[in-house]
Amino acid sequence: MSKTSKGASVSRFLTGTTGIPLLTWDYGQSAISAPPPYHIKVTTDAASWRFWKIVADLPQGISFVVRYDKYIHGVEDAVVGIRLSALAPLLEAHYNTISDRIDTFVDGG
Repeated sequence: MSKTSKGASVSRFLTGTTGIPLLTWDYGQSAISAPPPYHIKVTTDAASWRFWKIVADLPQGISFVVRYDKYIHGVEDAVVGIRLSALAPLLEAHYNTISDRIDTFVDGG
């Protein structure tokens, strides 16, 4: 599968699973064009050091890199590199949507 096909697959997968509108593959930037505050890079390179270099160079905010190379068998198995400072607000937002279930679990319910 080509870089173009993989990038487009990542874009479709994210749109379909998140419902975020306006996600489109930008081959020239090796990125998915996304509405603010999201910044999404895609790499199909199998060299790990280049993946980590892209992660290190990400701008602040909700930025991440999707790695979908020849060793990854399907788009749903692609891996993501994200700074902990960017992940924490996402986890907080998710937790806030399910906290009632966690509180019930903690309370033994």
